[in-house]
This record gives sequence, structure tokens and C-alpha cells, in this order.
Amino acid sequence: MSEVTTGERHCVVCGEVMKPQLVEDVEVDFCPRCHGLWLDRDEVKALSEKTDEALKGLREVVAKEPGENSWSVVERRCPACDGKLTIAALDGVHIRHCPECDGIFVERNELDRALKAMQSSDASTVVAVARSVVARGIIES
Repeated sequence: MSEVTTGERHCVVCGEVMKPQLVEDVEVDFCPRCHGLWLDRDEVKALSEKTDEALKGLREVVAKEPGENSWSVVERRCPACDGKLTIAALDGVHIRHCPECDGIFVERNELDRALKAMQSSDASTVVAVARSVVARGIIES
């Protein structure tokens, strides 16, 4: 497993420097340009256990219309460890998953669907579900 870096993280979709966003005791990385979220290992599970009130602020920032996008990033690399990202479909939600550090990227307006998929899943984490999708061959890289 690769070591997670603590430096600047860049969005996997648009390349913008991501900003930390605190949801109670969970720190996620938010892209101010395209409004995507990078969630380190187990942060999706932690967020799925938060109340609607605790998630209100995060929902508001990811739901806003994004700024002008520059879709210049062609090769998707993990912002935490620089591993190669894969894409898995989970209950209609496409997540980018890093098999090296188990982080995931959730695109704008996909947060609630990802959390719902997490809550309805028998797996202990979305990453475990993503791995099972990889094992079944329903994946893009």
C-alpha cells in the first residue's frame, strides 16, 4: 500500500488544488472548481454515519454550480499517493478508486448517491464494494 502524501492535492477531474472541508471530525478534500470530493480510506463510511444536519454544509458546497472547468487532466492519478485510479460503478454512481491507498473521488452532486449506496451495501466500505466490482470485471481503468 502506498503512503498517503500530506501536501497539496489536485483534483482528478480538473487539476485544481483541492481544499480541506471539515464535516465534524471528518476532513475531506473539496475541489473549488468542479465541486468533486476526494475521500481518503474510510471517510465515506464515516460520512454515511453523520446526521443530515452535519452534512448540510458539505451538500451545499458540492451542489453549487461549478466554475468554468478546464478538463485538461487526461491520466487520472490519485491525489493522495499518485497511484493509478480505476472507475467503478456502484448502484449507478461512478467512483474513481485508488487501489493503492483506498481513497475515492466522488463527482459533483454524487455525494448523496454514494452515501446511500454505502448505507444500503452489505460491504463494510464503498472500497470493498469497488473491489468486488473489479473482481467481477465491471470496471474501467
